[in-house]
Amino acid sequence: MDEKVRKHVWLASSLTWVILVVLCLVLAAAYLVLTQCALPGVQTEGTHAEAPATADPATTDTTTDTTTTLPNPLVEHYNLEEMIATTGVPMTIPEGAEVLAISSINGEVNQVDVLFRGTTYTLRKARSTEADISGVYENWGTVEKMRAPDAEVGEVLVSRSSDKGIVTWNDGEFAHSIFAETGFIIANALMLVRP
Repeated sequence: MDEKVRKHVWLASSLTWVILVVLCLVLAAAYLVLTQCALPGVQTEGTHAEAPATADPATTDTTTDTTTTLPNPLVEHYNLEEMIATTGVPMTIPEGAEVLAISSINGEVNQVDVLFRGTTYTLRKARSTEADISGVYENWGTVEKMRAPDAEVGEVLVSRSSDKGIVTWNDGEFAHSIFAETGFIIANALMLVRP
């Protein structure tokens, strides 16, 4: 092997070793930073907070977000009765609707997710004079008044665009909403309307 080729091989080999050493140093520094620094929202080994051994899971308050001091406004409930006891707002689930989740918002708004005829709907009800308590802020393509099949309810407002939609009404004491993110069919949504 001539001298020129030997210099190139030595240079390439030396450069490879330098790159490997620098890469190892960068990785070691990153590891030290991640394991030694207390970054907000990042817990390292041995820093997990543990509940006292005597804590009862049924009475432990899990309604706050651990990264902030603000309480979580959404509280999940095991059944309809528990939700109603929390909000003081009566509510019935329409026949044929399968309950997926039950919760309340700020102890004032009932929220029940149901599966009805292949579509997931979010039903809300609150003691309110507001026209719309859905929390959905959408520029609807079509908005029209319709008559609900439940004669006790009467007229409702149906808003829709694409395949999402919402039904809202207020009976003077309670505000109601029925929302589907996808698969909204007016006839099915109207069948979920209850006083």
